[in-house]
Amino acid sequence: MRVRRAEVDLGYAVWTAPVALTAHPVPFTDRGGVPVDESLLTGPDRVRVTSVQGVDAAHLVLTDTDLSDCLFSGAFHLDQLRLEGRTTLAPTPPASTAAA
Repeated sequence: MRVRRAEVDLGYAVWTAPVALTAHPVPFTDRGGVPVDESLLTGPDRVRVTSVQGVDAAHLVLTDTDLSDCLFSGAFHLDQLRLEGRTTLAPTPPASTAAA
């Protein structure tokens, strides 16, 4: 799937074949090759994946996506999830400064 300027919720999706979700970097074009007008679209120019909850990630590829707010709970085979291109993840929490 090629998407652009979207929030994608893949929660509990079931596939029978491998799936690739790719952020399309430039506006889509119509059949005549003319770029589609995006002037009415609001929000950032990126693709945010909001959930992969309950998904078998063994055959899932995410390319150039923002996962900073993605819900991963209940997903399985996350060790086989492929992240390609520029993937944005949430920052790591600051180290604790509590005294021992």
